[in-house]
Amino acid sequence: MTGYLEAGASPEEQAFLELQEETGLAENDLIDFRHGEPLLLTDHGGNPWLVHTFTAVTARRKLTINDEHDNFRWAAPSKVRRFSNRVAWLDHVLEAAKATPSPGIRP
Repeated sequence: MTGYLEAGASPEEQAFLELQEETGLAENDLIDFRHGEPLLLTDHGGNPWLVHTFTAVTARRKLTINDEHDNFRWAAPSKVRRFSNRVAWLDHVLEAAKATPSPGIRP
């Protein structure tokens, strides 16, 4: 799940909004929602992107994905490396997202 930080929104607010829009998860579906380390990534054109990373935990197995996605598959973060079709930067984001656990459900 990705998104742009809208003017006036905090990274936490935007991440929670993207989570709701792209997965159908609501606040009461979350067991945990925490901020990870910010990450600076460079795109193919050499442009820097500041990525705010988050971890959301839910017990719900079924998601309602929006039209930005074709499908989804649950996988433990430790097992993601086995998928050859993942985006190149995913490993960096997963590592940064788990770096700073801070308890809390909602931004």
